[in-house]
Amino acid sequence: MQGNRNHNPTNNFRQNHQQRSQRYEQSNSNYKRNDESTESQNNNRNPYQRNRNSRERFFRTRREKPRHSVEPSKCEIPRIINLSNLTLSAPEIQILSKGLKFTPTPQTSNYNEVKDDISNFCRKLCLTEELFDKENPDESIVRNKSTYKSSKGKNKALDTFCDHITNFPFNEIQSPKCRPNTSRQEWETIFKLKNNKDIIIKEADKGSAVVVMDLNYYINIANNLLQDNTYYEKVKNYNQKGLTDKECDYLTNFKCKSSNFYGLPKIHKSNVIRESCKNSKSECVNIPHPNDLKLRPIVAGPSCETHRLSNFLDILLKPILKHIPSFVRDDLDMLNHLPRTVCKDSIMVSFDVVNLYTTIPHEYGLTAIEFWLEKFPSEVPDRIEKKFIIEGIKFILQNNYFNFNGESYRQISGTAMGTKVAPTYANLIIFSRHCSSRDIHDLIAQVAGVGKFCEISLKDCQGAHVSLAPTMPMNSNGLPYKVAIKDTAPTSGDNEVIAQVLTTVTEQFNRVFKMEELKSDISSRLTALERKMEIEGLKSVEIEKCKRDISEIKDQIWTAQKKFVDFNRIRPLVYGYGVDPFYSSVSDETKISLKRDVPSYPKYTLSHETTDYLKQPTFDIWHWEPNEMLSLMEHMYHELGLVAEFSINPITLKRWILCVQENYRNNPFHNFRHSFCVTQMMYGMINLCRLWDHISRESLGILMTACVCHDLDHPGYNNTYQINARTELAIRYNDISPLENHHCAIAFKILSNPECNIFSNVDKDTFKRIRSGMTMLVLATDMARHGEIMDGFKEKLELGFDYSKKDHMDSAITNLILATDMARHKDILETFKSKLENFDFTNEEHSVALKMVLIKACDISNEVRPMEVSEPWVDCLLEEYFNQSDREKSEGLPVAPFMDRDKVTKPTAQIGFIKFVLIPMFETLSKLFPILDETMVEPLRTARDRYESMKEQGALDEKEKK
Repeated sequence: MQGNRNHNPTNNFRQNHQQRSQRYEQSNSNYKRNDESTESQNNNRNPYQRNRNSRERFFRTRREKPRHSVEPSKCEIPRIINLSNLTLSAPEIQILSKGLKFTPTPQTSNYNEVKDDISNFCRKLCLTEELFDKENPDESIVRNKSTYKSSKGKNKALDTFCDHITNFPFNEIQSPKCRPNTSRQEWETIFKLKNNKDIIIKEADKGSAVVVMDLNYYINIANNLLQDNTYYEKVKNYNQKGLTDKECDYLTNFKCKSSNFYGLPKIHKSNVIRESCKNSKSECVNIPHPNDLKLRPIVAGPSCETHRLSNFLDILLKPILKHIPSFVRDDLDMLNHLPRTVCKDSIMVSFDVVNLYTTIPHEYGLTAIEFWLEKFPSEVPDRIEKKFIIEGIKFILQNNYFNFNGESYRQISGTAMGTKVAPTYANLIIFSRHCSSRDIHDLIAQVAGVGKFCEISLKDCQGAHVSLAPTMPMNSNGLPYKVAIKDTAPTSGDNEVIAQVLTTVTEQFNRVFKMEELKSDISSRLTALERKMEIEGLKSVEIEKCKRDISEIKDQIWTAQKKFVDFNRIRPLVYGYGVDPFYSSVSDETKISLKRDVPSYPKYTLSHETTDYLKQPTFDIWHWEPNEMLSLMEHMYHELGLVAEFSINPITLKRWILCVQENYRNNPFHNFRHSFCVTQMMYGMINLCRLWDHISRESLGILMTACVCHDLDHPGYNNTYQINARTELAIRYNDISPLENHHCAIAFKILSNPECNIFSNVDKDTFKRIRSGMTMLVLATDMARHGEIMDGFKEKLELGFDYSKKDHMDSAITNLILATDMARHKDILETFKSKLENFDFTNEEHSVALKMVLIKACDISNEVRPMEVSEPWVDCLLEEYFNQSDREKSEGLPVAPFMDRDKVTKPTAQIGFIKFVLIPMFETLSKLFPILDETMVEPLRTARDRYESMKEQGALDEKEKK
């Protein structure tokens, strides 16, 4: 322990202790005499009984003192700013008006802690007695906490005092009951506010107001702040820079927690809030979602990796601040800087540096710190090198990581408000002399109210010239500088002067850098690079051939070791395209491989607003990243009760969804986002139509799973191309729905893996029904052979349909499998319409017809969504069609007119499809479920009118061109 070296060793300390001991003994004897009459009958009790009774009387006295209740302050500024859609009740306003620092019903004293405090107090007393006149040889700044205890016998009075209060029986004293300062209704209000997950309560950035915000509104404002790439960047994980693992472990030799980001609402910067508060006299002001609210960013990391290093550097740098005459520590220091008499006409002016903490470049800040360390080297201990401080500051600036809303970020500019060294760092930079002579010249010209091109000179009190430079000596009130201004009286305006300067600079730039020679040199270098690229391109062709050969050899070895189907070979036998876009170069076995580790996509916390929005057909699927779509799809299964219905292991569900995502290709249209789009529409229709009241949960699970898997491993080329190009898919499935069969094969290949089988806990009969139902719905997207199978199914219906006959059941399943064939769209709708008048949900035939129409509707439902959501899907679909038609033309295959980029436009492609396919289908569904008329049929009519207007406008434009 470090002693007090400036203390003069005297006997005052011992004399004071002796006097205190005598007073203590005297008061103890007086206490015995006063209580002798009342306690004479208790002579055989514990010797500490009297002291205990005295202490009990002390506690009774304290309990009798009146407690001051916390009342809301009556001021003109509202105490509560409600920026949410929630209407606060009177009890909520009353409890919030007490402020966020109000502590309900403080706990009683912990007497174990009291005993520890007394023990530490006695230890410090004995150490002070022993070491007050001794030097401490340990001069290190950082040291371990001392556990040294002084030995007894040096001061008997002090030893007696310490023994007496240390051995006092505190454990026998009953803890006084604490009078509650919060009523039961207030407690219920506190718990109600605490459990409301839709709001967040923060203290205002300035003042003592309490601000209530909707959580999503607060998150959106914070995300807009964090999306500024000038100051922040999103990271996947923490990556400490500048130190080795061993050094990081040394710095963080304690339990670390990552820093968290939060924002304090700047209500004083919002014009909307200011006007509302000015016009309101109530204690609570309601301003839902003001559009000009800003947040003050705070990064709180009291236990982060750099906290202790930041605290240590702050201790080293703070002594430098006392040498800055313009630095003001606090309000009292501000008053000390003022003269004794201040004129009443004086005006106090303050400057606010916008975003000070985040706008300071790291290089600028490190230069300023280095400047102050060189100017006042005596303020830093000799054993601490300047390089260590600079590197420590650099390490803190580069490793400013924090979390917000499940994401990790790093601040790349400035330092975080909340870091211990941040205020000292900012003050040293503000008052540093890291500026140019021109900056000082322009500042003086601005204050003097003259132009920037005037000549300005400084003179001291003795008339000597002072150079305008960062290194000029400081002046003071007693020794001010005199400013001399000389007008240049230019013949032209400032703009002409600037133009002349720019012309001169341009000429000098061209002369120094020899721009013409530089252009010719760059041109020759580019020509050489082009030749080199051409040669490298030829090499890459040979490399691709070698890669193909190696891939085939690897496939042969893998096939010999593992009995998997090689789906990578199911592609057309056409070459000359380099990397074949028809199938990716990665073998599908790697996609369907075991997922023994839990998927790494994060689990997002979904708000009520998001989950409600997910059930609407207007849901915008373009705003969600792949990981978010995985979590939303997982939520659908939980929300519909499918996890409980099929006893799905949540980890298996994660693996299955992730594996399905990996088996969708990156096509323009038929990709995982399309699968999520179809699944979300099915989920929305289930909720809108309350299908769980009409069909079983098992059927709901089959519908949802079929939507997820209906386009697995789609290559981006339809069945017509497969058959015409004679691909291995077409050969394998005999030209009968090759793509749909392939989708089903991939789906059940994934489910055959125990690690990804979400139906592993159902019995065999149930799984058989699930497999049949999924096959029925997944193959329902075939567009070619619907008519042939429909005719066979109708023939069986005319003869009498018997569900007990297997061939009839197979026929029904096949009928449902091929239900979405556009060639027989009208027949399917007519069949469904014929059942509407006497529709019976318990009738299996009617239920199958309904499921056929539902999956057809969801698969082609993009135009039901708003224009900003549906129109990008049209572009994606046309791009995929055009890619196929271009390839068909190059291979000499037939080209469908609706896929030819020379014949199709967006309006012509959509008008007929909406008018003759979508509207009749959804109108038919709306007769069974009337709610669909407003939510789906009306948007389709609006889309039809919009495309017709586009077509008419296009025709007018063509006429004007001619």
